[in-house]
Amino acid sequence: MATEFRNFLRRQQLSMGLINIVCNGLAAWLLTEGMYLSLWQGKGAMGPDLLATSLILAYLVTLGGAFGLRKQRERGKTPALVSTVHPLIGKLPRSTGKLALVVAALGTAIGALLALAMWALGLDPFPREGYVVLKSLYAGLLAMFCNYLVIMIVLGDNGPAATEAAAG
Repeated sequence: MATEFRNFLRRQQLSMGLINIVCNGLAAWLLTEGMYLSLWQGKGAMGPDLLATSLILAYLVTLGGAFGLRKQRERGKTPALVSTVHPLIGKLPRSTGKLALVVAALGTAIGALLALAMWALGLDPFPREGYVVLKSLYAGLLAMFCNYLVIMIVLGDNGPAATEAAAG
């Protein structure tokens, strides 16, 4: 990967991660005031919250990220990635809507695994402060994962910008 692309990827990932850490942490803090944070039962249940966050965050990050990145690419404001992407990433759909649905399904599966791990480890109930930190970090990492997939698909070697750069 070229240095220009690495710097672009680093900036995109850091900003996506930090924005989601702050926003989801603040939302979790404000919405869990005085709640009993069980894993599956009650008003402050963490399991459904993690699953909903996983689905919505993955879908919106992918949809918005792909749309914005394609606009930037059309204006020539993104570096071309003229290297191969991982074979599994290369199998993801190219269209924005289908990509958002597939990544949302992946995000939800990751959220389900996290909730299952919390259940298996007996983390029920969970202290509010711990849950805010967990959800913040989880949301930031999930957003970075989704954003990485979007960047690799949109700017990858099968995209128009990379094809033009390889030809020119």
